[in-house]
Amino acid sequence: MLSNHVPELSELASALGLDGHCEAIYTSAATGVEKPHPEAFRRVVATLPVWATVWMVGDNPDADVRGAEAVGLPAILVRNVSEATVRQCTQSSGVVEVLLNQHDV
Repeated sequence: MLSNHVPELSELASALGLDGHCEAIYTSAATGVEKPHPEAFRRVVATLPVWATVWMVGDNPDADVRGAEAVGLPAILVRNVSEATVRQCTQSSGVVEVLLNQHDV
């Protein structure tokens, strides 16, 4: 998980039951770099195994989607609409369907 958020995001994610779905949680407060800056994404990817499949899923077309795509990461826009965004869904529950159909994009 990568977020422009406070250092306590790990605790918040745990309280919401999300920590079991994330290998690691990165915040701009901890890394010193906010999305959409390319370095925000590069720092996270650099900590992952080279074989890892990485997707950005976020609600901001600029910070999340275009930021990720600028460094070659595929991205999905959720809970928002943008004519300039290829992969998007109006609810978080739609992410799985987008991922399953990603070969179409």
